[in-house]
Amino acid sequence: MIDKGLSDFLNLARWLAALCVMVSHLRDRLFGAYGELSDPNPLWTAFYFVTGYGHEAVVVFFVISGFLVGGITWQRWSTQGPDVPRYMAARFARVYTVVVPAIALGLMLDLLGARFFNASTIYPPPEPFGVETLANVRNTDWITVLGNVFMLQEIVVETPGTNGVLWSMSYEWWYYVLFGLLGAAAAMPRQRSALGYGVLGLAVAAFLPPGILMMGLLWMIGVGACQAYRAGWRVPALLALPAFGAVLVVLRVLTIKHDFGLSLDLVKKLTLSLSFAALLLVNWRPSGTRISHLHKVLADSSFSLYMTHSPMIVFLAAVANDTFGLQYHRSGDAVGLLLFVLFTAVVYAYSFVFWRLFERHHGKVFKWLTSWPRVAGKPA
Repeated sequence: MIDKGLSDFLNLARWLAALCVMVSHLRDRLFGAYGELSDPNPLWTAFYFVTGYGHEAVVVFFVISGFLVGGITWQRWSTQGPDVPRYMAARFARVYTVVVPAIALGLMLDLLGARFFNASTIYPPPEPFGVETLANVRNTDWITVLGNVFMLQEIVVETPGTNGVLWSMSYEWWYYVLFGLLGAAAAMPRQRSALGYGVLGLAVAAFLPPGILMMGLLWMIGVGACQAYRAGWRVPALLALPAFGAVLVVLRVLTIKHDFGLSLDLVKKLTLSLSFAALLLVNWRPSGTRISHLHKVLADSSFSLYMTHSPMIVFLAAVANDTFGLQYHRSGDAVGLLLFVLFTAVVYAYSFVFWRLFERHHGKVFKWLTSWPRVAGKPA
């Protein structure tokens, strides 16, 4: 369904996007905001510029998800008919083999950090003071934690502890649900169950905040790109690559110089999404065997890296500060760069172990779920 060249490009984009998110958070933790640097030279200015693409990388993730999940699923459903239980089993296995252990281990790191390495108060105390929490850190009470397990962050609860990236997982999950329900209704308009799926999908949409629904446009751009790809539409690389690069640079400069309002921020993200979608329509040449394998290895664990890096970064900063006197929010210096490289290596090692322990077993979880009579059906 996807040729080798595009598969290699998607793997490259996935791991690069995860890396961009991680290094932007690590930079902010170690060095603080650009305005806090005492006397930034051109090299530090360039460093801040290239490590500041975390938000843009999340947009890329949404488009890729729409392409791989929504687009490919729609192609299958339009020819074979929808199978919502099997589709949701696949999404549940893919998401929850990562989300649940990521929440649990993130809370464990917050607990250890707040208990033994919090002389700098890097871990914010609970609000209101005295609320019962799991880690004595803000937003680690049972209601918040369970709300995140049920994907209610950014809807009725905050993200837990220091794992702020979980906000996007809520968005992603509800896009899966909405697509499963509304997509199934659209794929079988003459069947009785279509009405039920459609009504339920609209009810879910009415429950979600407008911000989540608007960001869903980015996900749908990925779905549309997949349909265009399947229809044979192609964009020359000499057009798509410079256009995407120009959009990245221009939007980054505008973001630095201007505070975008909600509507302009959405326009910015839509522009970026469309320019990246064009890259998905390029006839990419397959990478060499070794490079292709490297892209796949890094892409396979990119979800684990994305979901686990934030609590580990805070924990490492707390340990370095309390144990070795290496303060975070440093003015740009050589020691800070060495910590940046060291922390990156530790975070990658941690995420790879996490992938081996949890994420790579999502296929087994899916197989177990589809062994249930009500779930077994067409391929997901």
